[in-house]
Amino acid sequence: MLASGTLKKIATLKAITGNRFNKKNTFVTKCIVLLSIYYNRLAAKWSDIDLVRACVKHDAQAQKYLWDKYAHNFLAIAYRYAGDYDVANDMLQEGFIRIFDKLKTFENKGSLEGWMKRVLVNTCLNYLRKHKKWIAEPIELAGTNEVYLHAEVLEKMDADELLSAIQKLPENSRCIINMHAIEGYSYKEMASMLSSNEATLRVYFNRAKNQLFELINKNEYERENLA
Repeated sequence: MLASGTLKKIATLKAITGNRFNKKNTFVTKCIVLLSIYYNRLAAKWSDIDLVRACVKHDAQAQKYLWDKYAHNFLAIAYRYAGDYDVANDMLQEGFIRIFDKLKTFENKGSLEGWMKRVLVNTCLNYLRKHKKWIAEPIELAGTNEVYLHAEVLEKMDADELLSAIQKLPENSRCIINMHAIEGYSYKEMASMLSSNEATLRVYFNRAKNQLFELINKNEYERENLA
């Protein structure tokens, strides 16, 4: 079996390169194959409920499998809320502590990954509240002026550019965009998680979207004038 550090490096390399290997990368390709076999064997050994039961019993192999399988993707989620990798790592560590602590309450209703992601997002939100980065701001429920974004501008952007723009938003706006537009939480779910109400969150989202569009339009204007 490959060492834990090797597995993490391979998983990171796999995520960065998107599995686009050329023929010269025979060692990397072989490592990816071995990694795939390793995970397939573990997946065959454990169903979600079996994995939960094993983790609740403090089975080290099951806990390591859960970490190795989800930590990389969950770090990306935490980073979208934090905007800083050190803070995101703190959120991730705290999130997995809460996940392992709460696994005994998992009722096998829906996917284990979805349940874990919700625990992580709640951990991120609690972190923002604790450090006063999420503030329930007074707003005018009448809404704000709509900002428009030309379709061709959005089409020219890749995912990295869009995520980079989102990271530049104020904490509240970044949080709302992440929850609704990226994570896919409904306003009802968000209201419960943020101790708010749906009407207020709709205005928050509209304002966050306008801020994002303003930023993208500004970046495009500067790009065109520098060309």
